[in-house]
Amino acid sequence: MGDSIIWFLLSCKRQLRRPSFLAILAIIPILLFAVSSMGKKESQGLAIALYVEGMNPGKKVEKAAGEGHGESLEQKTAVALTELSGAFSFYICGTLEELKADVETGKAECGYVFPKDLRERLRENDFRRCITLYSSPATVLDFMSEEVVFSTLMEVYAPEILIDYSKEQGWDTKAVQELYEEYSSNGSTFSFQYESEGGGEAEENSLAMTFPVRGIGAVFLFVTGIFAVSSLAEDEKKGLFLCVPYEKKWWYTLLGTAAPVAMSAGVVVISLYLTGEALIGVGGMIKEIGYMGLYVGEIAVFSCLLKIIGRRAEALAGMVPFFMIGSLALCPVFVDVGKWLPQLRMAGRLFLPYYYLIFFIS
Repeated sequence: MGDSIIWFLLSCKRQLRRPSFLAILAIIPILLFAVSSMGKKESQGLAIALYVEGMNPGKKVEKAAGEGHGESLEQKTAVALTELSGAFSFYICGTLEELKADVETGKAECGYVFPKDLRERLRENDFRRCITLYSSPATVLDFMSEEVVFSTLMEVYAPEILIDYSKEQGWDTKAVQELYEEYSSNGSTFSFQYESEGGGEAEENSLAMTFPVRGIGAVFLFVTGIFAVSSLAEDEKKGLFLCVPYEKKWWYTLLGTAAPVAMSAGVVVISLYLTGEALIGVGGMIKEIGYMGLYVGEIAVFSCLLKIIGRRAEALAGMVPFFMIGSLALCPVFVDVGKWLPQLRMAGRLFLPYYYLIFFIS
């Protein structure tokens, strides 16, 4: 046992003498901090700009439609959109030029301009080009927001249509409005439930990121293990294991692989706490260290088994792009694609980061 500890410590010391490895350890926190900032930005939803002609962005507009239609329909619709939560985050611009600038610079995926006579145009059935859409050629998500915008418009405008029709029929408009509010909010009329192809219910804000910081760290450690065993395969050619008994060769290879992965894992755990992505409390710290220790062991074993298959250092290094891209695409790093296609979730199980990240999926 003492020889194993000495070999592990010597392997760590050997890695620390490599400037390239030290540079990688320094890059890990910077990379995870950048990913954390990106993840927090994405969690707020894709930004969609709105501009209402003649509206003061600071003015408070009531969302609910009253019996009279004195409020501006375009203003109520814009405010209702800003109150939505989900994959899109709507905000109101003060000027049309501001909206255009946000779309051009990429701050907003696209922008919608509501005319100041929206209600009158709808009553006159003047629907064509009623609402103007500004989008950048770089975005492909503008069409996805159209359903949200127009469904919200109809949600705001529908009570007015009902009240106008009630007046034409001579009904009690107040009673009709009360009935409309009751049956449109208690779920007894109708509802839509979106499900994935596999039958699972689709969750709100499904475009949001899953575990960007933790996932990137997990993929990085996975790749580190493969590079480590590739380096050991090259060292084996140079006679590194000549003094090691044959029956201990595999065990020493495992320790030599685990050494750089363990050091990198320590930096990843520290980065998780610095970015606020780690589990909270003493119990959370114990789980973090325990899960990470188990993951490091899995990487070391997997990499050594991979060495038996690949053998040559060049072949092992050539496998890195496959495992890296596969892990990023199929494991719940940015988006959990398995929620929509169970087949892809099964494919994700071919990559080790999946087995680490499932500990944190509630």
